[in-house]
Order: sequence, then structure tokens, then C-alpha cells
Amino acid sequence: MNTLGKNKQTVIPVAVFTTLGGLLFICRKKIFGGQQPLSPSQSSPRRTQNEILNLPPETRKCIWEKLCYKDILILRLVCEEIKNDVDTLVGLYGHLNNADEQRFSFFRNVTLKKCHISDLVKFSDRNVFASPYHLEYLSICERSTISLETLHNILWDCNNVKQLFMRFNHLPEGSRVTSDLSRIVLNSLQTKSRLKEFQFLKTPSHNRTAKSIPRDISHLSFPVSRNLTYVDIEIPDVLPGHLAEWKYFLEQQSHLITLIADFGGISWKFFSKIISKNQETLKGVYLYHLRHIDESSNDESPFDWAIFRKCSKLQMLQISGFSWVPEPMPSINFSVVPGDNLLELCIRRVILGRVDIARIYHEMPHLRSGSFERIGTEGDTAALELMMASHQLEMDRDIQDWEHTQRNIEIISDVLFYSCAVIVITAYVAIFYRFYHMDDNLDQYMK
Repeated sequence: MNTLGKNKQTVIPVAVFTTLGGLLFICRKKIFGGQQPLSPSQSSPRRTQNEILNLPPETRKCIWEKLCYKDILILRLVCEEIKNDVDTLVGLYGHLNNADEQRFSFFRNVTLKKCHISDLVKFSDRNVFASPYHLEYLSICERSTISLETLHNILWDCNNVKQLFMRFNHLPEGSRVTSDLSRIVLNSLQTKSRLKEFQFLKTPSHNRTAKSIPRDISHLSFPVSRNLTYVDIEIPDVLPGHLAEWKYFLEQQSHLITLIADFGGISWKFFSKIISKNQETLKGVYLYHLRHIDESSNDESPFDWAIFRKCSKLQMLQISGFSWVPEPMPSINFSVVPGDNLLELCIRRVILGRVDIARIYHEMPHLRSGSFERIGTEGDTAALELMMASHQLEMDRDIQDWEHTQRNIEIISDVLFYSCAVIVITAYVAIFYRFYHMDDNLDQYMK
């Protein structure tokens, strides 16, 4: 029997799965009942359990993880030994909140594989999870104020999570609170080497302060996961002092598929290198509250769509200018945006020309949805004209389809009418012929 090694794959004999199947069959019989007799191989639950439990823990974990979650819940009811296996090796799906003390106590004392946290107000224990090493999915969506100390304890223990989603709606507003929160999250990210999906949202925010791009981040060096495919960071009221760390974190990624970011009033050049390093994999880009002016140098550069030139897989694109300035952001080189695969395009407070709008309508064949808002006088006028022309074209097509359908209905009706007429006439002829020749046939029969 091979056991799990550092770089070895566990080999599980076929007989083990046969035994496991028998164990699940017995388990279902115990729970749901049934009248069918058990075969000799299924009639010894203690022997079946011992065969499984005598295997090394790593192998047992590998076996249990082959099952669906419903079967895992059923296995907990077989015996105390297997229940302990499930509670300590495999992990359950839990929901931590103070509203239900009984459920809260239960999930804190078992191993969790997935966990959703909300309403965690009263909590003072340092150790939040019984076995944080097994936690792979963690979602924090607080519906009431959560203390930063509690949040620190939660994040610091969960070093093996692959998916981390955090949304904070009820923390006090202000840059200082957001910066403290940002610091806690950044420190915790340094220990999460297996992280693949990450979301960090702090809302609402009404920050109107523009920020400058961190110029030199070469002095920064801290460990972060480089395997992220999904990143969503929306902290528009973060202090400029933390932007350097977030820029460093994002620039270490090279496999991003979806990038969503809102740092509030920052120059679009902040994301140039990030997009360049992920241009071969990016499918969705959502950038909000961008500016064309860098506050530190007063450098004025129109938004350059050429940063997406080599993003050939791009399907969703949303670009939004800074909301707290009167004029939309100027832009250049929209003609180089790859439009063959675009399914969604939303542009807000970014100036586009008449040619750019025409390209959207004529050169992006797969576009399914989109929106334009405050894209400049020329852009707004062109978009309105093309929208009306497109709407009129759709109405003309609908009218043509309706007329074509009506003609088809008329043709089908005529065919049915003439077919029925032919059938009726044929029936009358057949009846007349039968009665006309009936007397002749009777005379021949009598003779």
C-alpha cells in the first residue's frame, strides 16, 4: 500500500472502493430502510468499517473526498470512528454567525472545508476554527459590524484557502478604517500560497480625493500567491500609502482571467503593467474611477486603449472614469481594442469619437450587451443616432419577418383548403361510382 508522500500520488486498490460501496449501501439501508436482503459481503458492517479504518489517514482522506457531499453527510451517521474521520480529515460546509448558538458551537468544533461568516459580533476566542489547515473556501460577508481583531484572527489562521471572498458593508466609513483593514488583509495574503480567487470589497464609499501612482516599488518584497485567476479589489477610500503594496501584489500575477479593481481616482497607468503581464489570459477587465491625470506629477495622458491591444481573449470590458470631476476622461487608440470575442462592453465617463462608436456597432459581431454614459458630446450624439438606426433596422426586420410569416400562413392555409377539397370531391366520386354500379352487380349476381 502506497501512502501519501510529498510528491507522490496515492494509489488506492479497487478492492477498497468495492468495500466503500458496500459501506455506503449499508449506511443508506440504515437511514432510509428497505426490505431487500443483504448479500454476505454486505452483511458485516463491522468488518467493512474495520477494513476502511485500518488504512492510513491520508489514504482514508483520499477515499472520502471521492464521495459527493450528500454521501459524506450520510457517512457521519454510520459509526463514531467514521464520524470522527469526516469531522477531522475531510471537512464540512459551515456557516458561522452568532444568531444560532447551537450551530455556531457545532461548526466551531468540526473541521470545515468551506465556511461562510456573517454576523460574527460577539467573539473573543483566538482560535476561530478547529482545524483551519483544511479550510479551502472562506467567505466573509458581514451584515453587522465585525471587529478588526476578530477579522485578523480569522484570516491569520486560514493559510491554505484557495478561494477568499470578503465584503464589508457595515464598517465605519473613512480612510483610516479602510487602511487598517487593508493592512490586515495584505499581511494575511503573505501566508496564502495556494490562493487562486480573491475578492476584497469595502462599501459604501464617497471618497472624492484623487490619488497619485506609486513611482518606485522596487524596495517592496513580500511573498504572495502567483497563481490567482480571479481578483476583485474595490477599496476606493484606501489611503495612498497602501497603493504601493497593492500594486506590487497585482504585478506579481501572470495568470489572471478576471480583473476587477477600484482604488478611487487613480491614473489608468496604475494598471498598465498588470494588464501587460496577463494579456494572454485575461477574459474580463472591470476598472472603475480612473483618471488621466497623475496627482504627483500633474502629468496629463489620455486613456490609451492600446493597453488591451494583445488581449485577444477579452470578452468583458468595463471602463469608468472618475465620478467626482465634471468632464469625462479623454481617450485614444480605441481602434486597436480586439473586438472579435467581446460579449459585453460598458464605457462610462470616457470620451469616444463618432468613428469609435461606429466600430462598436459594425466590427464587434458577438457583442450581446453594453452601455454608454457621458462619452463626450460627439460620442453621445453618434451613439444615439446609431442606436435609433439600429432600432429602426430591428423594427424593419421584425416587420419583414411578420410579413414572411403571414405569407407562409396563407400558403399553408391554401394548401390545406385545396387538399380538403380534393379529398371531399374524391369521396363523393367514390360514393357515386359505388351506387351507380350496385344495380349491375346485383343483376349479375341474381343471374
